[in-house]
Amino acid sequence: MKSSTKWLWSAGVLAALVLVPEIGLRIAKFEYRSGVRFGFPDPQTMAFFKPDARLFWKLKTPAESGSFRGDTAGNSRGFPGPDPAIPKPADAYRALFLGDSCTFQGYPWLAAERMRALGIPEGKRAEAVSMAVPGYTSLQGRRAAEAYGLEVEPDVVFVFFGWNDHWAAYREIDSRKTLSPPGGGLARCAAVVLEHSRLAQAAAWFSTHVVHVERPLELPRVLPDEYRANLDAIRGLFAARSIPVVFVTAPTTFYTVGVPPKLVEDRFAASAEEAIRLHREYNAIVRAVAAGPGAILLDLEAECAASPELPTWFLNDGVHFSPAGREWIAGRIATLVRDRVVAK
Repeated sequence: MKSSTKWLWSAGVLAALVLVPEIGLRIAKFEYRSGVRFGFPDPQTMAFFKPDARLFWKLKTPAESGSFRGDTAGNSRGFPGPDPAIPKPADAYRALFLGDSCTFQGYPWLAAERMRALGIPEGKRAEAVSMAVPGYTSLQGRRAAEAYGLEVEPDVVFVFFGWNDHWAAYREIDSRKTLSPPGGGLARCAAVVLEHSRLAQAAAWFSTHVVHVERPLELPRVLPDEYRANLDAIRGLFAARSIPVVFVTAPTTFYTVGVPPKLVEDRFAASAEEAIRLHREYNAIVRAVAAGPGAILLDLEAECAASPELPTWFLNDGVHFSPAGREWIAGRIATLVRDRVVAK
């Protein structure tokens, strides 16, 4: 067989094995993202974020987001909202918010509006800086605070974690996980090819769903002792600069309405009973840490439990807030700043 014939034969085989399936999968609109598993974000959702060696993921800037969802775009540091002015303007009263998707929903901006409407603090303009990203645990909040918290010069810090901390871990608990963003040269090119190749994605799907079915560990992403240590480290970081830290217990409708079955079906918790037990345990840890020097407790869990408005403040998952719930939290934050932070 002539060399030219051999080349054509090889090209034909390559097309049959690679190009035809690739085109077919694209026509079928198949797409699957693989990667480090955290429960949330799952590998599919991770495609909307920018990998980070220390924080695991951040928000992409608008330029990096490309065709992805615009609501996940962030500032140059990888967090929601515009970049805060540094150094802080002399007339600014800055509230820093550390949290997960509940905080990412946007109540920090509403709280700043409420503070301005109340005229607090006198002679200054309240503003919010958020370092809350969907899927974050207290470990990521601690690392974000250590890397950027003091740099933004907050006057008060709000800390809202717990949900992702006590959801089930995959492969390893978060403190033992490592994530290495692709480097330069060939490694980056290979990562781009794998990210966009539908055939490579199909192989990853087959491996994950057929060959090696991945199941959660019987451990939370952040162990209770680690949760306490992370929150206490955040408290200590800011308390050393005499910056008050407000710890917020995560409220829920679980205790009255019940745990949505989908949370168990999606394996965030082993059972409804376990989800409730863990949530109570982690909120108890928040209360204990908030008793430390330089800390203040905003016990939203207890306040919600006694309110007839509770069902109107949450979406159907019993975790995230409705528009009315966000307005309620913003009001509670503003009055707390007035009564327990500025008034001191």
